[in-house]
Amino acid sequence: MLKTLVAIGFISLSFIVHAGADVVISNAWVPEAPPVARVMAGYMTLKNTTDKDINITAVSSPDFKNVEMHRTETKDGMARMVEQKSLALPANGETIFKPGGLHLMLINPKRKLARGDSVTLMITADKKQITLKAQIKEATLDDHSTHQHHHHH
Repeated sequence: MLKTLVAIGFISLSFIVHAGADVVISNAWVPEAPPVARVMAGYMTLKNTTDKDINITAVSSPDFKNVEMHRTETKDGMARMVEQKSLALPANGETIFKPGGLHLMLINPKRKLARGDSVTLMITADKKQITLKAQIKEATLDDHSTHQHHHHH
């Protein structure tokens, strides 16, 4: 059975999750959005500590109706979100979910979320579930996640 350890950092606003010894998740956060926002974004760093690829096949949350993995792609000067049904974490590698790149789309929040709150995320990695908390933080000017015109493709 997979052990999930949420150990460090509620005060520092940075969470580290050890999923067994296979995946280490750090810096999980969600930019604050207006209370009427129907879509939010989630960011984090996932580190694969094994010598084989690990496949992420799903992300869910009790705090949102739906969660999807998306990658921002730019073609002919137009940025669009492309849903990723699965994601391979490279052996002994790191994958970063960040503004303007790979990110979580957190769709239809089930409660009002404000800076200082946290949300629960459940990541399915090679049929094991990793549960973690992501802190709601102030959105920065270069963070495009709070725009309400995300398009699903």
